[in-house]
Amino acid sequence: MKSVVLNETPKMTSKSFGINNIEINDFKNHKIKEFTNVNIKSSVKIENKNVFFDPKFSIGSILVNELNNANINLYINIEKEIKEPINIEFTLDKTQNILVDNIYINANENSKANIILKYRTANPKLEAYHNGVCQVVAQKGADITVTVLN
Repeated sequence: MKSVVLNETPKMTSKSFGINNIEINDFKNHKIKEFTNVNIKSSVKIENKNVFFDPKFSIGSILVNELNNANINLYINIEKEIKEPINIEFTLDKTQNILVDNIYINANENSKANIILKYRTANPKLEAYHNGVCQVVAQKGADITVTVLN
């Protein structure tokens, strides 16, 4: 067990918010194994492709390394207007209770899409772990809505 610092910043914001330099003692690294409980409904091809996550701010090297070794990597390329929502549902259960997802959305010029990410558990008392990032790179005139449901 070790200590990790999250949201490490070179200059503190208001200390009363308690959002910077959060130290977690006895942090336990999770063993990331294959995750297959994903249901995707989309008219757009979604690739299993890892795009390196390099944040412009620090959330801590342990979490960044974890995201770059995610057990779900999705690359979504939006080329035009997509009428139907893209639905991606992750279900954590007793055998697949660790999810680390790295989702990258590339929105081309004047494209439009609605993406719904839904995270659920098979049992509300399940002990599970989730760490995830969703990056959107939008070109001029792109209109992308990402909704996250937990």
